[in-house]
Amino acid sequence: MVNPLLHIIPTYDSGECELLALEESWADFGRGLRTGTRARIKAGNFSFRAGSLKQVAGTLGIHHEEFRAGNRAALIDALRVTCDENVPLPYWLADGIRAALSELHANPAATLHSVFNMEARYPTSNKRSKKARLDWDTKGKLYMRASQLIAEGVNKGEAIKQTISGLPIQFRKAFQWFNEVDARQQKHLRAWRGIQLHKLR
Repeated sequence: MVNPLLHIIPTYDSGECELLALEESWADFGRGLRTGTRARIKAGNFSFRAGSLKQVAGTLGIHHEEFRAGNRAALIDALRVTCDENVPLPYWLADGIRAALSELHANPAATLHSVFNMEARYPTSNKRSKKARLDWDTKGKLYMRASQLIAEGVNKGEAIKQTISGLPIQFRKAFQWFNEVDARQQKHLRAWRGIQLHKLR
């Protein structure tokens, strides 16, 4: 069944129709630039991207700074943003990915995992990989629950203590994890709000 709300998405103009014949995502990106409505229709349903291109650029700017600081895993994070937001790859991202793939081709010992520095995030050993994924999930749950308590007026230390009650996590580690996630969240929130981030020189 076709979604009756599809009429709220602007129609393609003639130029976008030409793009549509080549690649749907190009037409959607062009329509988004022209109208400010960034949307995708799939199987009769649609999804909107609520952020402005300035906000998307702010998020990509965070990953660019991380990449310039030596974190090549930021290339994958930025690539995901461009996929989610249906925007072209910034040149720094395209060049970084190409350089990593060139290194993969030139070095027989290299892997996709190694050229994008993903070992710390997704360890290749089964034991470390399982722990990393569990820790990632736990960090997210800890942050969400403790943040909710803080919003209700509980101080941060007490909120973290309540959140980890009954869990095999020491307070010191939980406090560190909360601060790590909070710093990342605040950085992205500032970029989304258009607050100028420090530029590496």
